[in-house]
Parts: sequence; structure tokens; C-alpha cells
Amino acid sequence: MTQGAPVDQDRAWWPSHPERRRLNGAIGSFEIKLAQVDPGAAWKEAAALYLDRARAHLRSRNYHEGWISLQAAERLVLANSDDETIELAAIELRHEAAKVAGWRADAIEDLICNQQGELRENIAAQRWRVIRAAALRDDQFQTNYFKIQLRRNHLFRLFLLLLASIVITLLLSSCEILPAPFNNIGTMTGVVLFGVLGASLSVARGLLVADISARIPAQQIGAFVIWMRPAIGAAAALISFVLLNAKVFKLFDWDPQQPTIIFTVAIVAGYSERFIVGAIEKIADGEDSRDDKKDDKKKKKDRQKAEGKAPAAEPVNPEPKSPEPPIRQDDRK
Repeated sequence: MTQGAPVDQDRAWWPSHPERRRLNGAIGSFEIKLAQVDPGAAWKEAAALYLDRARAHLRSRNYHEGWISLQAAERLVLANSDDETIELAAIELRHEAAKVAGWRADAIEDLICNQQGELRENIAAQRWRVIRAAALRDDQFQTNYFKIQLRRNHLFRLFLLLLASIVITLLLSSCEILPAPFNNIGTMTGVVLFGVLGASLSVARGLLVADISARIPAQQIGAFVIWMRPAIGAAAALISFVLLNAKVFKLFDWDPQQPTIIFTVAIVAGYSERFIVGAIEKIADGEDSRDDKKDDKKKKKDRQKAEGKAPAAEPVNPEPKSPEPPIRQDDRK
């Protein structure tokens, strides 16, 4: 067993990753707890092996596997603890079950609670129930962490795609390959920068009012979205510049030669992606409604043909009849 708490190897001038610091602190605390165990305990060597694996995963920045090893070591210590510790762990698990979703929550309750929902009597004598419930809780944590990693991978690929699209657009603009007014590299660069500025302002405002009591998985996902937000703002600003030049919708007294108006729209688009999403949805809804009308007419004609009826002809206005001359009194005689 390697002695000493794991050392955070990040540079002093660069803030350490929160997940790294959290795992690093948990390993250090568990090492102190393990040092208080009787050296002659047969299971202590197995717990030390789990701890060494957690350190190795920490050094390789594989935090998910690091938590799996550390939680396995903690369950091993719990299984060999006294009765009072087992009872306290059962009480904690009973309340933690509310944060566990799906079948695991029901299984934890069945393991440590009776039919009335109260903690089982003499639960310390059935410590395997507590250990199994703790394993289910840890499995929920690991499943959530795995889902977060998948979501992050997808978001990171999307971030790279957005970044590459923005860079290629600016390169094409600088080479004057794009048509006017998109061949003005100064204007295009300004649109991107002000879009990023608007997105950064939106992120800063959101962080000021964010609820810090939110669960850690939600905050872990939101942390990466914060880094993506400037790229989304820049892309939204470029798209809004294209749509306004296409006169898809009217805003202000639009003039592609006035940078003030262009950059104002870029800031608004970067600040709120709903601005550009609403415009795109409006275009898509208009196209869908026209397509639906065409489909309805076609289906109606096909139905009439299947029934052997000729399509209804459009009504023709009859020619107006000339008014009859009035009958004079002399004609009646």
C-alpha cells in the first residue's frame, strides 16, 4: 500500500478540475480511516488494494473508475464495522433512497425496511442487507456518472463541429469566396465576436442567479454547456446575419452596410438562442403548412378517384340575364 495522500499534479497557475479535487480529498480521508483499523485485520489488505487502484485511476484522470474502486473499499470497511456503524449506515441509506431512481430505490427499501416502511429491527444482525443496499446506491451513482460522460462526449463533438464551422466560415470570408456582404472579413469577425460577447453575458447572468442546491449530476452537465455557450452564440449570430440579409424577417431598419445594426443583432442572437431558433422554426412551420395543404388536396383527389367520382368542378358564374322590358299599359289592352 502506497503511503501518503495523493498529490494533485495540476499546475499552480491553472485551477484544478473539481472532480479531481473531490476524488483526491475522498481518497485522502479514506486513507486516514483505513489507518485506524487493526493492522492484523485480514480484510485490510483487500481494502488497501482497492485504495491503490483508486489512486492509479486518479493519476490517469479516470475519475469514474477511481470512484468505483473507492466505493468498493468503503463497502468493505463497512462490512467489517461494529453494529452501531451498520445501524447508522442503514439510517443514511433509508433517507438516500429518495435520491435513487427506479427499481434501485424499491430494492433498497425492501432490503433495509419492513412492510410499514420502518427500519428493520436488529438490522445490524443482517448486515448483508445494508451492504447490498449500499452497493445499489453506489451503482446508481456510477450509472449517472456514465450517462454524464456520454452526454459530455456528444456535446464535445458538437462543440468541435460548431467551432470548425465558424473557422471555415471566417476563412472563406477572408478569401472572398462567399458572396457579398459575407465576403467582408471585418464584418464577419465582428459578428462572431459580438455573438460570443452576448453569449458570455448570458452565461454570467445565469450563473449569478443559479441555484447552488441543484444536484451534482445536473451541475456537471451544466458546467460543460457553459463552455459550449460562446460557440453557440457565435453560430447563432452568423445565422441571424444570413437570415436578415435574406429578409426572412424584418428587424430595425436593416442595412447590411451599417455595422452598428449588424453587431446589435449579433449581440441579441448570442445572448438568447431563442431569437434565432424562433426565426428558424417560423420558416420551418411555414414550409410545413404549405406542404400539408398540398398533401391534403392530393389525398382528396385520390380518394375521389378511388370512389369512382369525378373531382368536383369549380363553380362557374352564370351569365347575367338581361332584364325584361316592363309591360306598358297599352300592351295589356
